[in-house]
Amino acid sequence: MKGKHSFRTQLIVTFVAAMCLTMGITVIICQLFLGTFYQSQKTKKLEETFKALESLANGFDPDETDETFSAEVMELSVQDNLEIFVADADIQDGISTSRDSKELAIRLFGYYTGYYREKINVLRETDAYTLQKTTDNRIHTNYLEIWGRLSNGYLFLIRTPLESIENAAALSNLFYVAVGIIVTIVAAFIMLLVTKRLSNPIVQLTELSRRMANLDFDARYTGEAGYEIDELGRNFNRMSDELEATISELKSANVELTKDVEKKTQIDEMRKEFLNSVSHELKTPIALIQGYAEGLKDNVAGDEESRAFYCDVIIDEAQKMNNMVKKLLTLNQLEFSNEKLSMERFDLAALIRGVVQGMSLLIEEKDARLSFSSAEPVPVWGDEFQIEEVVTNYLSNALNHLDGERRIEINIETKEDGVRVSVFNSGEPIPEEELGKIWDKFYKVDKARTREYGGSGIGLSIVKAIMERHGQKCWAENRPDGVVFFFTMSQ
Repeated sequence: MKGKHSFRTQLIVTFVAAMCLTMGITVIICQLFLGTFYQSQKTKKLEETFKALESLANGFDPDETDETFSAEVMELSVQDNLEIFVADADIQDGISTSRDSKELAIRLFGYYTGYYREKINVLRETDAYTLQKTTDNRIHTNYLEIWGRLSNGYLFLIRTPLESIENAAALSNLFYVAVGIIVTIVAAFIMLLVTKRLSNPIVQLTELSRRMANLDFDARYTGEAGYEIDELGRNFNRMSDELEATISELKSANVELTKDVEKKTQIDEMRKEFLNSVSHELKTPIALIQGYAEGLKDNVAGDEESRAFYCDVIIDEAQKMNNMVKKLLTLNQLEFSNEKLSMERFDLAALIRGVVQGMSLLIEEKDARLSFSSAEPVPVWGDEFQIEEVVTNYLSNALNHLDGERRIEINIETKEDGVRVSVFNSGEPIPEEELGKIWDKFYKVDKARTREYGGSGIGLSIVKAIMERHGQKCWAENRPDGVVFFFTMSQ
């Protein structure tokens, strides 16, 4: 996550703020105390120069030329930017390092005699010297001075302008500010590089935790920070794996539980539906069998022909019940059996020809005109026994609903995605609103006609179950002169 509240941004802002605060405090301290510090150092230097001058003056004789002494005094002056004046008690002869030696002589005389008393701030006074701050009204300059008498009786005056101290303090403050700004910028740039290396693993872990919270466990920590955060990242990866495995197990268990609940509910509903449907379907043939059997027992049919009729009815109804039970068992095995399909490659055209040949007597009995021409083999994949059941049911259904021209057409079409088989029969179309219901168990469009040919309303349900097991489709469409049923196969 990037933004104004990111770890990296906060770290850089905190560092830069700390640098700016430090620089600001430093500038304030320098502004308040640097001048005083410089003055204290200059004061110390004046006292050190006095001691050095005291040591040099022990061999000084104003009546004689001592160039060595003059050179030493000049060196002290140049070294520390000081003006030095040394003279005898009458201040007649002396050594000066200033171009305005006369002014120094006058000021020393004035201090010694007490003439100069205005604008003098005595900082320290001893038996040997007086340390003071004074103002030269002539040039409007403040000085830090030390004057007094050496141990050999000679007078001295040493001074340095305070303006140089103030300028030095101001320049130092300016220098500190400039250096502080440069250092802050450089340090911020370095922090930008360093924090990128520090924050990238944290950003990666943040993104990883966000994806884990959204149950995305493909994310992995791949950083190499080189410190403890790598161990944290590896722990995140292990936690992600464990959570994924656990959630996967929970989902699998939940799916299985849901399937079990749905299956149980479905079985209960189907059991109820089955019992109701079977009870309804068996009620009529059982009633007929019971009635005709009681008639035979009571000798209602007095002649041989009537008894034969009664027996034929009983046998016919028993046969219908037997066929229905067989179909129910077949459908139940298709819907609930875990037995795998026996998938094999076979010639679909040859299978259809075999079914047509097997039902040739029934076709002749129905006075049907059946057309099917497929000279070339049509190889497909499927359970040959079950596909034969589909073709048989389609053809039986066509024969039972045949009307009009009494024409049946069977066609095989090869498509890009497989093979499509169609079985057409001339006759009355199925109401459009009932086309989707004909695949339901025990559903009959024309119950009277179905009863006439002994149909149970299970055949098309068996077709649908077989096609679903094969992962294929089956459907029906109305034509102006009849109905056509389809199913597909994979090649």
